Amino acid sequence: MWATRTHTDDELRASSAAGAFLGRIPFSIDLKSGSVTYLRKHLAGRYDPITKEMFLVAKDGDSDLLNQRKGKMILAHEFTHALQDQHFHLERTEEHLESIDRARAFHAMVEGDATIVEYAYDADKMDQAMLDRLLSRIEERIKTPHSYSTEIIEGSLIAARADGIKFVAEAYRRGAWPAVDALYSTPPLSMHQILHRADYFDHPKPPVEVEVSGFEDAVPNSTLMERETFGEPALRDIIERNLDKEAPEMTLAEQWAGDQAVTLRSQDGQIVVIWIVVFSSSDAAQKFTVVYANILDKVLSTTGHQVVCHDDSVVVIAGTPARTLAETIWANSKINAGQNKTAKK
Repeated sequence: MWATRTHTDDELRASSAAGAFLGRIPFSIDLKSGSVTYLRKHLAGRYDPITKEMFLVAKDGDSDLLNQRKGKMILAHEFTHALQDQHFHLERTEEHLESIDRARAFHAMVEGDATIVEYAYDADKMDQAMLDRLLSRIEERIKTPHSYSTEIIEGSLIAARADGIKFVAEAYRRGAWPAVDALYSTPPLSMHQILHRADYFDHPKPPVEVEVSGFEDAVPNSTLMERETFGEPALRDIIERNLDKEAPEMTLAEQWAGDQAVTLRSQDGQIVVIWIVVFSSSDAAQKFTVVYANILDKVLSTTGHQVVCHDDSVVVIAGTPARTLAETIWANSKINAGQNKTAKK
């Protein structure tokens, strides 16, 4: 495991608030304590690209960890992070990651690479058969149920690592280790590319760039707490939590093309979340608008909210009854569609 980013308490509170107002997580979830709980349970080692230091975490019964199979696998994993940093400058790359979505995609790739090496080291070989066994093992772990209190954090982090393993495995299948190394020159731009590997390897599909604007005057005397791109996983979380993991509406998440959300706090402490999501088609956007409006009617039954469709984009307002805010945001925001057919200038 590695990471150079740290998040302040205010940033974590903003993320928690945004997630709750958008129906992604329960209002009772504390991201800080949940993340600490996850690390205490799963952290076995860490390489720090800033200090260039590496350590293992010995738990009860692990006094001889370095001589155990588990300890040697952890070392292989962390040494891989050290080599990644030596050759591809993890810290410098991290500094240029512009959003949660892009950072999560890069981390998934880095962890997927190190995990494959870890298991190859243990098997004393690297071939497609070993990779297939690892992928099968990963699928079984994803199916393991998590308690509701830890599902949002623990389940999503485990799934992200599994997706990263699949992504790196696809690169290896196409060109062995040179193809894996090449990923660091052109890393994935979104979790969508991690999840839908053809949109990276076969027909590269960069995310639509969205800039939410117009709230400065529309929500006066407010503090901007967070501006973030949440990515396809946010849509998956929302639909799974409020409908079902097997719900047919889950296919709408796959049509994600880009997004940005801003979280504001008024002088009296009220939270307002403004979110623009762009889809790959107007049909997907219209269907999501209907589905999501029904979800927010339940999640925010006593709090003002709006879900408004504009062709292939959806404007979401959560936390204020101002009925004209959605149109003000749409009129002032920017969408650089790239491959998307309804770019706003």
